[in-house]
Amino acid sequence: MTDPPDAEGVPPRPEPGWASPGPPPEPAWSPAASTGHLPPPPSHGDEYPGAPVRTSKLAITALITGLVGLSPLALILAIAALVHIKEGTVKGKEIALGAIAVSVCWILIIGGAALNLDALRGTRHDRADGRVSPASLRVGDCFTGPAAKEAIGTVDTVPCTRPHTEEIVAQSPLPDGPYPGEAEIRAKVAEVCRAQLRRLRKSRYADDLELHFLRPDETAWRNGKHTISCVLHFTGHDTLTAPFAATIDEAAKMLQEMAPGDCFQKWRQGPAQQRAVPCGEPHLTEVYAVRRLPAGPYPGTRAMARKSSDYCAARGKAIFKARWVPEQISYAYPPKAGWAEGSRVLVCIAESLHGPTKGPIVPR
Repeated sequence: MTDPPDAEGVPPRPEPGWASPGPPPEPAWSPAASTGHLPPPPSHGDEYPGAPVRTSKLAITALITGLVGLSPLALILAIAALVHIKEGTVKGKEIALGAIAVSVCWILIIGGAALNLDALRGTRHDRADGRVSPASLRVGDCFTGPAAKEAIGTVDTVPCTRPHTEEIVAQSPLPDGPYPGEAEIRAKVAEVCRAQLRRLRKSRYADDLELHFLRPDETAWRNGKHTISCVLHFTGHDTLTAPFAATIDEAAKMLQEMAPGDCFQKWRQGPAQQRAVPCGEPHLTEVYAVRRLPAGPYPGTRAMARKSSDYCAARGKAIFKARWVPEQISYAYPPKAGWAEGSRVLVCIAESLHGPTKGPIVPR
């Protein structure tokens, strides 16, 4: 059987051409022109006249993803969008390139910030086993190892909530220049670490805490290590399981912080701090006078006891006036070590010997 001859005047059926994915486009010719020659089918990459050209959704998604900082994903989407656009099915090359540019900017910003942070903190782990050198320790770092007063090679840093014996509580950089010498460095250490001693005395572990320091020797100084560190060392039988700041008793008062009218429970002999309580709560002691002494060399134990006794007796006569006298009057003064730490206060104390009282011991 043979094919029927073409009808006269009827154009031959066109060969099928390339069509973009999706719904077929509307014919590009009108019925009025159907008797003429048909336009040639579109070649690969051409568009039908009047057909809308879509913008790549991949490119748009890549740009949005890059703007919110998801750089790796944005780069993948942008590259996929460029491949799709190159096939000629969609447009949006500029959008995809913009997504790549935004992603690269984010990568540079994050990378630069990480480098700056690392430069500020220094290298934490000097060895493969995770141990660090003392020079890389920072304030708040807790560690275990030998006491700070001994020579330290490397130490194990641990979270301060885990058992530890040491904590860096203060640091200060020394000015650049030639090595200042041992005496000058020790003087600077005393200045920086002395302020920490007052806080140290308020810890509930005060009796088991010592304050030491780490300082650069001449070799470390030449290598650029110019920072001194104040190190809290725990001498108790166990270990600390909290950061130093968490052991501070905010109700504790040092001699230099006391004022007339402060109430305490039983006065403890020895500790430099006493725990204050509201005078409306049961208490045994109350401060009735305070004298601040001028700076200078420590007068000596006997001189301090005499000054305290004379001053408190005179103030007691003026305040109590024989109408009512506390069951016991005593005094407290700083020892030589406390004087070196800046304590210059004599404290006069009225005491109840027959049980706590909820009212004032000193007449108001």
